[in-house]
Amino acid sequence: MSTTIPSEYKSDSVYILEAIKKDDSGNILNEVRGTCFAISPTLILTANHIIADSDELRIYFSSDDFDKSIFSFAKCVYSNESKDFCILEAEDVAPNFIGLYSTSISLDVEVKSCGFPIEKQHYCTPISVKVSNVFEHITSRQYSFEVSQSDYVSIYKGMSGSPVFMTDYA
Repeated sequence: MSTTIPSEYKSDSVYILEAIKKDDSGNILNEVRGTCFAISPTLILTANHIIADSDELRIYFSSDDFDKSIFSFAKCVYSNESKDFCILEAEDVAPNFIGLYSTSISLDVEVKSCGFPIEKQHYCTPISVKVSNVFEHITSRQYSFEVSQSDYVSIYKGMSGSPVFMTDYA
């Protein structure tokens, strides 16, 4: 039996990101994995802490690509460390993308997300959770909030950079 992720999670626009740090000889010192998502045909959004101090950024457009080690290189074109986001430009064009918008968010509002938690290996995992804390009153954390624990994910490592949906927009 084949199960597909409902379209409201926009999983066709959500990808695996690997940030790699190398030594002077080109040997891999460290790999950090997260999630990223397309916001235009060539631009991808993720969390800045994933790519910090990396030398190489790899985008895997599907679980199958990750399994087969098929990736595209990306480069950071803008980053904001204090707001923890960055915009990447991909070598290959992302066929689908997610629109962005800014809004206030309240406690107990249901939001959806879709990402690649490492505990699920390289499989895209949709979650539906409620907002459990907001930080809009803190200027440096204006767009930050916490969500409740999902029934499907216990360790969120790898979900950083995932889109958060209230409607069709992230």
